[in-house]
Amino acid sequence: MTIITITKKETLEFSAFLTENRIKEWFMAKDHGAYVGAYYEGKTWLKYFKGCNPEKDADYYENARHKFGGDDFGVHISSDHVHAAANLCGYLKVKVTPKSIIVRRFR
Repeated sequence: MTIITITKKETLEFSAFLTENRIKEWFMAKDHGAYVGAYYEGKTWLKYFKGCNPEKDADYYENARHKFGGDDFGVHISSDHVHAAANLCGYLKVKVTPKSIIVRRFR
């Protein structure tokens, strides 16, 4: 099981980014690292899973492979989760297991 926490401040920033760019879905991906985020016309909002950032972690490839397997993937998730957490002045946790992705919001 792997978990990423998007802090209250990051949740507010992420919600604003999604709203400003009219993005209805965000993504979780594993390719050159592992991360959650959104992209629109050259602008990005990204947060990497711990140890999986190619710009900061020397072993990012091995860490991402260990946490998520060898294949690259991408999953789209409704932006409603981010906006609901931001409206609560809360934060998000994304939990990834071999069989599921669970997005939970907390106050």
